Amino acid sequence: MAATINSIADEKPNFIFIITDQQSYDAIGALKDVYPNCNMDYVTPNLDRLVKNGISFTNTYCANAVSMPSRFALFTGQYGSSYGIRHNGQDETKHKAIRDMLPSSAMGNLFKSAGYDTYYGGKVHLPCSSEDIKNKSMYEPPKTYGFDVYYTKDERDIVGTKAAEIINIKADDSSKPFLLVASFINPHDICMEGIWAEKEMPADQKNEKKNERAACVQGVRDKADAIDEKDFFMKHAPELPFNFEETKNLPQNIKMPSKNFSENYWRRYRWIYRELVKLVDSHIGDILDAVDNNPKMKENTYIIFTSDHGEMLGAHNMITKGYPYEECQKVPFIISGPGIKHGDKDNSVVCNGTDILPTMCELANIKVGRTDGISLVKRITNKGNIPERKAIRIENNNFYTIVSGSYKYSYYDRKRMKKDIITLNEKNEFFVNTDKDPGEMRNSLNENRKYANELKRFVPLTK
Repeated sequence: MAATINSIADEKPNFIFIITDQQSYDAIGALKDVYPNCNMDYVTPNLDRLVKNGISFTNTYCANAVSMPSRFALFTGQYGSSYGIRHNGQDETKHKAIRDMLPSSAMGNLFKSAGYDTYYGGKVHLPCSSEDIKNKSMYEPPKTYGFDVYYTKDERDIVGTKAAEIINIKADDSSKPFLLVASFINPHDICMEGIWAEKEMPADQKNEKKNERAACVQGVRDKADAIDEKDFFMKHAPELPFNFEETKNLPQNIKMPSKNFSENYWRRYRWIYRELVKLVDSHIGDILDAVDNNPKMKENTYIIFTSDHGEMLGAHNMITKGYPYEECQKVPFIISGPGIKHGDKDNSVVCNGTDILPTMCELANIKVGRTDGISLVKRITNKGNIPERKAIRIENNNFYTIVSGSYKYSYYDRKRMKKDIITLNEKNEFFVNTDKDPGEMRNSLNENRKYANELKRFVPLTK
């Protein structure tokens, strides 16, 4: 019989936190019916297991649709803009503030202080991760975030196998609870494909990481090339996305870098992405198998899965991430474990970056540090609803997006005034009602000025 929240009150639960990179919200096979506009058939048997055994938050947004600020939020529960982090770079003037905050607010430090063994493997990309204050790299083992063991720098299959080994060891020695992070790179390798596009892969990349990514994408390319071209486009390649056309009525101030790829290449690009999702799912399977093979430990272990951001994947003729669109702002988010109803789904608007840490801390009975989010524990344990809030925020280096229900308001503040004062200007605004316009095909600001003004109040103006 599975343990319940009450029955483990005196026994701290274990946590396995699995993160992928650039996986869109609808890129899980078992959730296809939730997203009727998705015309991609994803093969994800392992993530499907999590969907079957846990609760899926099907309307989840990331804190920022690029890696570093999104990951910073995931591991601190705070928006990066509070520390000058709105893009994949570091403001060195903010380093002291970040380092001063991490001991009391970073995930690993909170759990370590509560008696947990803490493990981290795979991609880091966190500001001030090194204990050496002179080391400015964002890819150092995340010691400052409280992870004592960095079990592998590999971002691919070895993350899964090494994590499985640790799970098996901890199942035999349960003297201390554990928090284990497995941070996978894929399907982020699609970025390499986007760089090459319809060209041949360069013969040599500049560094080890690029060589690994090149080899991975070339392997998927070879797989596509092995299929008869006619059969590939008749039987294998996905169709174009339903919102393939560019958005109408966008102000000139809002630049959207569309790509002029051929239709066949767009379909090939989407097929390659789907294969990368399938690949990382297979690596996640190693972790889930280890948990299933240790049923006693499983009774007291929460598994949390999410991604740092999504991928445009041809929507609006665009690729990659960092834009005010659902494809890259929305992400998958699943929790399984004791007391959680199997196969449950919730469509409430949540933010993985701000809400996961306070949720984990409440499940572990740990006092959370400063956070910009809320705990979802009452909802995942069927003891209540998600606490009401009027809106959530998604950040970017060039804009803020405010989401309230089906309303999305984005304000571009790239042209700032002196002293960082933001002035609101309708030439920089983008509004959409995703119920009426799920593809975000038209900027409907003019006819929704009232609602836009209400959401405008949540843009963090600085004076």
